[in-house]
Amino acid sequence: MIKKKCALLVLFSGLLFSQDGIVFLHLRLKDNTISLLESNVRPGTLKESRAVNNDIGISLEVLSDNGSPIFVNTVNDPSIQHYEYEDPNSSQRLIKKEVIQNDVEFFLRVPYFKDMRRIRFYRTTLLPAQTKSQRLNRLLLGTIELYLQGKQ
Repeated sequence: MIKKKCALLVLFSGLLFSQDGIVFLHLRLKDNTISLLESNVRPGTLKESRAVNNDIGISLEVLSDNGSPIFVNTVNDPSIQHYEYEDPNSSQRLIKKEVIQNDVEFFLRVPYFKDMRRIRFYRTTLLPAQTKSQRLNRLLLGTIELYLQGKQ
């Protein structure tokens, strides 16, 4: 299987917080389990995105020492890639294809907080149901402990 690396930016809209830098996370998602390959903290401010936040994808919760969420967000699922290509039978038509990978490495940037200790990851999907709240399904992918390089 080909491993694919992709970069994701944690998107947030309207969320106010006081950050002390940016955490760069190199992660691996394999068999519905997330693992941390590398982390670094660098000075800077994570820019607010104009993109609309979505409830579907990989949800993350940055947690403090006492387990309280400091930062919560959702990014596109890096294991799902969407492709479009020209139909070989008709140059007037595009074919759309979704490819799901079982093993993918990706990068995230999240705001750094002095009291951040772990990040919990979920895969959030929709189930058939009457209301949106009934349709959201969260699968725990794992919790990573943070031992950050670049900050003492």
